[in-house]
Amino acid sequence: SKLQVYKASAGSGKTFTLAKEYLKHLFANPAAYRNILAVTFTNKATAEMKDRIITELSRLAEGSESAYIRSDDPDIKLTPQQIKSRAQYILNLLLHDYSRFSVQTIDKFFQQVIHSFSREMGIQTGFNLELDDEKVLNEIIDTIWVGLEKNESLKNWLVRFAESKIEEAKSWNIRYDILQLGKEVFKEHFKRFDTQLIKKLDNKDFLQEYLGNLNQIRSQFRNTLKNYGKQGLDLMERHNLEIADFYYGTTGFANHFKKLYEQNISDPSNRTREAINNPEKWYKQDSGKISQIIQAYQDGMNETLCQAVFYYDSNKIDYNTADCILSLIYTLGILTDLSKKIKEYSFQKNVFLISDAAVLIQKIIDGNETPFIYEKIGYVFKKYMIDEFQDTSRVQWDNFKPLISNSLSEDQDCLVVGDVKQSIYRWRNSDWKILSDRLKKDFEVQGIEIRNLGYNWRSRKNIVDFNNTLFFHASKIVTFF
Repeated sequence: SKLQVYKASAGSGKTFTLAKEYLKHLFANPAAYRNILAVTFTNKATAEMKDRIITELSRLAEGSESAYIRSDDPDIKLTPQQIKSRAQYILNLLLHDYSRFSVQTIDKFFQQVIHSFSREMGIQTGFNLELDDEKVLNEIIDTIWVGLEKNESLKNWLVRFAESKIEEAKSWNIRYDILQLGKEVFKEHFKRFDTQLIKKLDNKDFLQEYLGNLNQIRSQFRNTLKNYGKQGLDLMERHNLEIADFYYGTTGFANHFKKLYEQNISDPSNRTREAINNPEKWYKQDSGKISQIIQAYQDGMNETLCQAVFYYDSNKIDYNTADCILSLIYTLGILTDLSKKIKEYSFQKNVFLISDAAVLIQKIIDGNETPFIYEKIGYVFKKYMIDEFQDTSRVQWDNFKPLISNSLSEDQDCLVVGDVKQSIYRWRNSDWKILSDRLKKDFEVQGIEIRNLGYNWRSRKNIVDFNNTLFFHASKIVTFF
């Protein structure tokens, strides 16, 4: 089967469509709810989906009309009386087997996987699930303050962090800042590398050598450009010239030498680049020092300018990278120390953090199309439905993809519903590009069938027209940049 992808804006019936497809499966096979997993991203949305399905079944069981299941629907092929009888049977079956009615959040699904395979995953049995990451982080920070004298490396990280706050004219009381920074430890993009980072930053020999290499790159870049700046200024002085004597004066290329000598490093301006090998850009026509400027040009000042710009262009990426890493290395050190302490805390208290669930499963799957932890689940669920798919993170999708791929290979129906314009949970690791681009690549073999829900049931026409126009032009601007 092909993966069904419904793309639609707010108010166009995404959740309605998902509930309708769910009900169609139940009318085709009343026991199908035991093999369908419908996933959304909040408890509120889960409750709304369950309530909508039960409510429509109740209406149909009473003989009332419903927009979800109709006798004139070619996929249903039932009379009104048959629909009523079937709805009564499905409702009775569902309510007496409610625990198998699997409409849940994606986090709850991952929790169930971990509970089922805790031993295989190397997790202590009887662990306590911790939902409040911030509570754990506060306890860890309190512990760190108490034992700071015994941890010299972390102490140095924190001192440098406090100094940077003072330099930025911010409060030196950094506990709040550490708390905010520490929240990064629970995010997927950090968890994917935290083990390697802890290992690297705990290796003092590696860290010393690494920082030495970075400092060498930065100092060599600055000193080389400073020397070029000095050579240019010396040539001016030798020919009795000042910066103001050259074309554009202090806003022209000649001032670039002064900036380099003072280590005020920036990208060479257009005027600086235009002056290379172009003596006419060195002086004004009414200048009284044209001959001196030409002589300085020929005596090596132009060559020095060429070399300075070429050296900058050739090495600026390495310099900027080293400079950025050195300015943030203490922040990374704090994060890795926090991550290490959190792992120790979790082990000692037999606690499993909810934020660890998806990443742990991904590490176990590790790109395997048939991961062992899903073998049992594969026998239970045959069809998968994901609502608000634009809020899916890369790790969550990597975990779900093997299940959907296996289901499609068995000719089962799977669908995802979403709208990239409603992707507002980037802070929670969501990635709208999965819906816009990656699905096509991930299911090149099975294929995907995209369906657009083009009618808005919620907003007035002028609002819809405004948004369509806005996003039409905005998409071109984003593509351009």
